[in-house]
Amino acid sequence: MSEIATLHAPFAAWLRMSGIEHIRARSDERSTIESGWPDFTILLPNRPALMIEFKSAKGKESPAQVAVRSRLEARGHRCYVCRGFDAAIALVDAWRAGSDDDGRRATGCVIRRRGPDGDWLHDGAKWLRKATIADHAFYKREEISK
Repeated sequence: MSEIATLHAPFAAWLRMSGIEHIRARSDERSTIESGWPDFTILLPNRPALMIEFKSAKGKESPAQVAVRSRLEARGHRCYVCRGFDAAIALVDAWRAGSDDDGRRATGCVIRRRGPDGDWLHDGAKWLRKATIADHAFYKREEISK
């Protein structure tokens, strides 16, 4: 089955049933949305937009997706890669609840110091990318004690 059938369509249906405003970038037909834009843009009152890109277990963001994500995060929006339906639901639920971590527990990401390279985003298993200013406002900083 395609990613659209197994992830996009059920997630879009869940968002509609939950009454959550969203924009869905269709990857199964020609889109008018900018290339690299996340699969879902989720809008809640008085909050930055929440962006979700679905990827398979081994899927990676394209250069266009990395560029768009960086630009959106620099403007204060929250962008995530979700590897499954349940992860996306947990993220939206945490975001909607307005919890003090705004989804950090759902993603498991933290900011860690990476020696002379500075602060990086870490998901508990691997280094994801250099932390942005928006990351510092959103993710918890994990201090490693020696």
